[in-house]
Order: sequence, then C-alpha cells, then structure tokens
Amino acid sequence: MISFLDLSHLFLSFLFISFFSSFLVLRRFRGKISLGISR
Repeated sequence: MISFLDLSHLFLSFLFISFFSSFLVLRRFRGKISLGISR
C-alpha cells in the first residue's frame, strides 16, 4: 500500500518538473520574441 508521504513526494516532484519545464519553454519563447523585435 502506498503511504501518504510517498504520494505527496511524488506529487511535489511532478510539480517541480512541470514548473521547471514550463520555465525553460517560457525562456526560449521570450528569446524568440526578443529576436523578432530586434529584427
């Protein structure tokens, strides 16, 4: 049986990974936008 701590740890790790990936995508997107503006 999965304990509550394991479940919360899994949820936190998933949240962190999703936040990190979204941050990277936002940075890349912002870079593309700045390049378009400079041109």
